[in-house]
Amino acid sequence: MAIDLILQWEGVPAPEYSRRFRTAAHIVDFSPALRKIARFGIAPAVARNFEEGGRPRWAPLSEATVLNKMRRGLLTATRILVASGAMEQTATNPTNYRIDTHSIVANPGPDYWIHHQTGTPRMPQRVIMNLQIADQRIIGGIFNKFIEEHMAANGLRVRGQKTVVGGGGASGGL
Repeated sequence: MAIDLILQWEGVPAPEYSRRFRTAAHIVDFSPALRKIARFGIAPAVARNFEEGGRPRWAPLSEATVLNKMRRGLLTATRILVASGAMEQTATNPTNYRIDTHSIVANPGPDYWIHHQTGTPRMPQRVIMNLQIADQRIIGGIFNKFIEEHMAANGLRVRGQKTVVGGGGASGGL
C-alpha cells in the first residue's frame, strides 16, 4: 500500500512558494527525508494507533471474536488487532517500509492486514495506517527541514514558513 502524502505550504507568499517548489523539483533523491518521515512520523503514529485501539477508535471486537481469542490463548482477548503481535510489530518498525528516492510503501506484514485496513463484508474497517493532524505536522516539519537544507546548500535564502502534510488515498488512512 503506497502512502500518499499531499504537501502544501501554508502562508507562503507566491515568490517563496515558487522558490521552494523549484528546489523540490530539482531534488533527485528524497529518500533521506522519507527515512526520517518513516522513523519519526509514520511508525510512531501507527504505534499510537495500536496503543489506543485506533485514532479514531476502532470498532469493538465481536463477542465471538473475543471468545475465539480466549480459547486460542492469544496475547489478549480484548486488544483489537493484536493476536500474535506480528502485525503490530511489523507495522510499527520503519525498516519494514520500502523507501526509494520518491516514495514510501508500507507493508505491515501479514497478508491479512489489508482486510483490517479496508474492511470486509464481515469485518469492520479498522484503519491501521492513519495519520492524525499532529502526526502530519511532524512529517511536514521533517520535509520542510529537508527542503530548507537543500535551499541553503544551493545558496537560496530560507524564510521561516511551514509545510503542512495531509494524508490521502481511498483507504482513509495513509
